[in-house]
Order: sequence, then C-alpha cells, then structure tokens
Amino acid sequence: MPENREYTLCGGTFFVLLLQARRPRFAPRKNATGEKDGLSDSEVFEGLIRVAFPDYITPAGRSIRTYTSSYKACRLSANEYLPFNREELTSAFDREIKGSFATPLQRMCEFTTAFIDEKNMGNWLVRAILDTINRDSSITDELFYVDSNGQPMDKKHLLITQNIDLQSFLLGVWHFILMNRTDNTVGAATIEVWHKQPTAKRAKREFDSDVGKSWGGNIAVNIISASQFFSAEDDGTNDPYEIPDGMEPVLLPDGIAPELTGDAPWLLVPTGVLSPAGEFGTYLHNTYAKYNKMKTLLYNDTPREFYKFYVCNDISQRVYIKKFTYQTKTIHDATAETLQECSNFILISGTGGLGKSMMMRHLLLDAIDRFDEFGKIPIFIPLKDYNDTYDGLLDYIFEKFEGLGGTDNIDDFSELLMQGVCLLLFDGLDEIKSDYRKKFEHDLDIFADKYTENMFVISSRPTGSFVSLHRFTVLDLCPFTKEQALALIDKLDFRPDEPIIKENFRRELETSLFISHREFTQNPLLLTIMLMTYEQFAEIPSKMHIFYREAYVALSQKHDASKGAYKRVLKTGLTADQFADYFAEFCARSYRDEKFEFTDVLFDKYFNSLHERTKGPAGVTASDFRDDLVENMCLMFYESGKYHFTHRSFQEYFCALYFSKQKDKTLKAIGDFFENNTNLQ
Repeated sequence: MPENREYTLCGGTFFVLLLQARRPRFAPRKNATGEKDGLSDSEVFEGLIRVAFPDYITPAGRSIRTYTSSYKACRLSANEYLPFNREELTSAFDREIKGSFATPLQRMCEFTTAFIDEKNMGNWLVRAILDTINRDSSITDELFYVDSNGQPMDKKHLLITQNIDLQSFLLGVWHFILMNRTDNTVGAATIEVWHKQPTAKRAKREFDSDVGKSWGGNIAVNIISASQFFSAEDDGTNDPYEIPDGMEPVLLPDGIAPELTGDAPWLLVPTGVLSPAGEFGTYLHNTYAKYNKMKTLLYNDTPREFYKFYVCNDISQRVYIKKFTYQTKTIHDATAETLQECSNFILISGTGGLGKSMMMRHLLLDAIDRFDEFGKIPIFIPLKDYNDTYDGLLDYIFEKFEGLGGTDNIDDFSELLMQGVCLLLFDGLDEIKSDYRKKFEHDLDIFADKYTENMFVISSRPTGSFVSLHRFTVLDLCPFTKEQALALIDKLDFRPDEPIIKENFRRELETSLFISHREFTQNPLLLTIMLMTYEQFAEIPSKMHIFYREAYVALSQKHDASKGAYKRVLKTGLTADQFADYFAEFCARSYRDEKFEFTDVLFDKYFNSLHERTKGPAGVTASDFRDDLVENMCLMFYESGKYHFTHRSFQEYFCALYFSKQKDKTLKAIGDFFENNTNLQ
C-alpha cells in the first residue's frame, strides 16, 4: 500500500534517492580481491559535490566516508570539509546556474554517466524526486532551475510538467537544495520512513519505500549525453553526431529549430557566429539563447524563434531645417548601427502594441549577430523591475549583465563602460512605477555623464514629456505599412489545418481592410487579434471597444486543431461573461497599483480582494482562475516564475471596462486618479 506521509527534500534525502538509482555494482567477491567499481557512497558523494564545486578537494584519510554517512543520514549539514555553508562558493554556483547553465549541466551529465543507471533508473528517479517535492509542504514559492536553458519553474508547474531532461532536472534540484536547504537535518524523519530498522548491530539499513512508484502522470524523461554537445571527437560509442571542420555545436535549450537539428540537442553553426570569440562569448551566447525565442498571443504554448514571425517597423525622425520647418527622415530595417548615425542617445517612442519591445529585442539580437563588425556589447535592461532598492543605475545594469554570464566583478564592468563598448537597451520607460520615475531619470543622468561614450537606447510609450531626457533624440516607431502588414500575416503560422481562413483575411487586408480599419491594421498586435477575430466573426468591427470585446470572445473560444472552434469549459466554472467581470476588476485593481506582473502570492492577493467573488458561484479559487487565464483564455502567460499579461492593452481594456460600469459618484475619483498619474495616460 503506498505511503501517505509528508516527506522533506534536502541534501540527504536527495543523495539517498541518487544512490538507489546508482549503476550496478561489482559482486562482493570482486571488491574482496581489490577490484573497485568506483561506485561507493563516498565516491558518488564526491562526484555530486563537484557538480556544484568543481575544484573540491577530497579530505585525506577515511574521513570522507564518515561525512558521507552522516550527510546521508541527515545528521550533518556542513563542516570544514563539506563546503555547503561557504557563501562565496554557493553564490558562485548560483551565478553559474543563472548565467551559464550549460557549464554546470555538462558536469551533471558527466556525473550521471559515471554514477547513475540512467536508462533503467532515470524515470523512477525523476518520479521519486517529484513525489518528494509534492509531499514537502515547506516548498512554496521557491524556484527550481530545472529547464535545459536554466529557466526557473515553481513547484506547481514543476509537478505538472510532462517532458523532463534528467540531467538538467537533477542539476536544478541540487541547486535548489544548496540555496534553500542549508539545514540538512530537516530530512531525518524522511530517512527514517524510507528505511527498515536494522536487524542486527552495525547492520546496513535497507531502503524500503514506495516513493515515486505511484507518482501519476505520463512523464517523458530524456537522457542528455555530454558527448553529444560538448565533444567533437568520436569516443567509440557509435555517436551519430559528427562535427565538421569550421563548425561548432551550440546547445539549443527547449528544442530550438527541431526541423534543423533532428534529434541532436544542438545546432551546428560556423565557428564564432553565435558565440563570438573572446571573453564575452559566454555572455553573448547566453543572451542570444534567452531572447531568440518568445511566446506570443498566437504561440502561447510553445516559444517560437523571434525572426520567424518578426517584421521590423520603420522609424521616423523629425530633422530641424530652420525655424518652424522640419523634415521627416525615415529609417528602414533599423539596426543599432543605423540609429547611431542619428545619435548615441536614442529614445524610441510608440503606442501600445506597435512593437517597441520587439524592436529592442531585434536591436539586441542583431548587435550579437554583428558583434565582430559593430563591436558593441549589447545589454538588455527591462525597466519594469527598477525600484529604489538599487544604490544607482550601475548596480541595476550590472545585475542584468552578470546574470547572463558577464563579468562577476562590478569594477571590471565599470571599466568596460568607461571604454564605451556597450549598447545599453533600456526597455519600457513607461513601465517604471511612477514613484521611481524621477529617481530613474536622475540616476540615468548621472550614469550617462560618467559613461557617455556608450550607446543608449530607451523605449517608451509617449507618456507625458521627455524634456527631462534632454540629451536623447526622440524617434518615432512608425505604424505598419501595407507591405509590412501583409508580411506579418504571411509569417504567422495560423490555422495550418484551415489555410483558407488566412488566405481570405490576407486578400481582404490587401484590397480593403488596410484602409478601412487603419487604426487596427497598422498595429502589429491588433492586426494579429484581427486575424483571430476574423475566424470567429468573418468581419472586423470599426470601433475599438467592440474590437476588444470580440477579441475576448475569440480567445474564449480559441481554436483547438483537433476539435475545431469550440466552447471552452473553464476550471472556475464561470461563464465567459462572469469571467470577464472577474478579470475586469482584477485588471482595474492591479492597474491602479501599477502592477503588470505577478507572483503566485501577489496574484492570490488581488484575486482574494475582488468584490465580484461575492456575486459569483462559491468555490472559485485563485488557482483555477489563474489557470484559466493562462491555459484557456490566453490573456496571461507564465514565464520566469511570474504571470504576465499577454499584452498590457488587455489589462487597459478590461480596466476601462470595469470603470465604465461604476456608478456616477465614483467617476470623479476615477478621473482624479488618471489626472494625477500621467505615467498611466
């Protein structure tokens, strides 16, 4: 009968599970004759330690055996020979996981190859660890870096994932333990549950547990071979992957471009293309891997390669000719190099959904591709996270640079900035909370005075005035031309099972819609929504509020390729209208507080404050509402441990919808709110 107990995940319990998945050992008689299999408890323990601390030196004598036994029994957490409490070492491992995941992943691959029976025991090992995590109530909001590209996942999403790479999973769990379970003794009760009591003095305790055996779900556990993407030499194991001269393997997390790579977990590229030679190769490679794939409104389930759906807007500049006379200069196919011809200080202004963040991502990826020619180190700096906890802008930017494998010494980073070799891409000036906007502008001015030789690019909605940014040349992101709108539709992978829908829409876009609905067709986001609503309604409304209402209906009945268009059954049990009322109040409350992304805890806080809950059916939970928003309605998505709006325009529309339904006596307060918050106008 399966156990029904609480377990605790810690170093000792994790190590015990690894030992149960150990490769088959030599028969006792071979050990007696001096033949060693290299699979003793202490040897496995040393190997595990070196995954995190590759320079670990084994203590002399037999003490490592004693420490191994004590750690396995959860009697010992750390000592002078077990470096788990040395902050400088654990911090270095943490930076490595978050900045250059492939390096420790290689070490974990080497560990499992040497010690773990991957083929026969890998599936059970993953299930046993998931079962332990599930039963550990002390794990709440902490993140596990278990994805092959080092992206974090919380407990809830980890427990429902269906596809797991064994080595990256084990690496992420080991990292979680070293960061969050410094007290190894918390697992002692679990160790007791998992083992039979010894039948004689000094007898070895036998592992006897059902952990993992009843764990449900159809989990696919994949085995990563270190030689497949870290070695170009044939090791005699009939490895089918060969690396030609002049090419290099680039690890591609999450199966980037499987149509190009086949079964290989990497893509062959000319040497230096994605990982330019020199000291910045690791940073540039990690940055490209992170930003080259993204989720969108259409691709909500699986990230897509950026340039497979991106169409570059034009950018316009007003050039002063003489008093009261200006000429408009248009920049096509913009890059950081072409923008630098205008100024070293650029501010790109554009309305919601026009593609500002996409343009910034394009400038980043293009600068990496052209690194050898352009010579600027691009740093992507999302401003939505900026607050007053940072001493200055240098600390904030350094955090973004270091986190992707840049230098871990802030003085070295400052020296790079003094040399003027950085392209600083500040995305979303309008997303800084209004309380911090003046501090940011002050910090930016001081920073730019000191590091003036670098190139600065800021994106923002046209909120208020940019007068305080006196050194920045303001460029306008242009709406789509008809050719660009058609190019975007051509690139979008929409309803491949019914190509006639996109064909009809494209034809109408070319002949009439681009002119009759210019407010929508010139905006990439709204154009994408138009395509989705066209499937449902076969026509496009001319009024914006009707357009968003129909977009919501289209999302609530989003197509499933196996079933055609169908009415979704929501986990909450709410009707589409009831759900819209809940979401409208949620958006209004969060918009008022300038909250645009949410942890589980913050999301629950807003949901539990909703007045609409008193009107709706009982039993609607924050968890079900969150799942419906992400999985069924596609109004939000989950990434890097937080929930984000698919686009802020949805938050704004539903906020306006909520305000429009309020009583007259509240209208003045609503007006005053917007009057006093220019950042939200």
